[in-house]
Amino acid sequence: MTLDRNIFIDRDAPTLTIFHPQVSAVVGRQMDVYLHVSDDAGMDRLNIFVDGQNVKTFDSGFSEFITSIETRLDVSQFSTGFHNVTFEAIDKVGRATTVVRGVTFSDGVPTININSPSNNDEVHATITIRTTPSGGASEVNFYLDGVLVGTDKSGWWKFDLDTTKYPDGVHTLLVEAKDSIGRV
Repeated sequence: MTLDRNIFIDRDAPTLTIFHPQVSAVVGRQMDVYLHVSDDAGMDRLNIFVDGQNVKTFDSGFSEFITSIETRLDVSQFSTGFHNVTFEAIDKVGRATTVVRGVTFSDGVPTININSPSNNDEVHATITIRTTPSGGASEVNFYLDGVLVGTDKSGWWKFDLDTTKYPDGVHTLLVEAKDSIGRV
């Protein structure tokens, strides 16, 4: 009696391409993930870790050899700041490919209000522009007609503007709050 069998020899680990998050990305507490994974032997599973803690495993729903994944992960259990996000793709014969992305988790962009002057106030001489930022602001920038005229990192969130340096008429005052990682 003679028997024959076909066997598949797989020397290659899966191909894993991460489209989002990008390297050094700043992401919110709901992190969007877009990736593409493929393997000649077929995929078994994909694990996603944050600082070594498994936050998501995909172990079904793979097409036989190639899959695109789009998902949103809740990362609110982790502190704000820098974290390593590890993507691990494992094929049906146990070969693995790992990609690590360093990303920063943020609670969101800061917001800001102008307390004074009020909209359409008529001003002269030196005025104090007072603001109230929220959401973790670490600096406030002050612009007049699109030109940066001052920055406050002291926590008082104000700027003294000498209006005698500008012509009479309507001008646009803009304030911008930034957090410690540069989000506006």
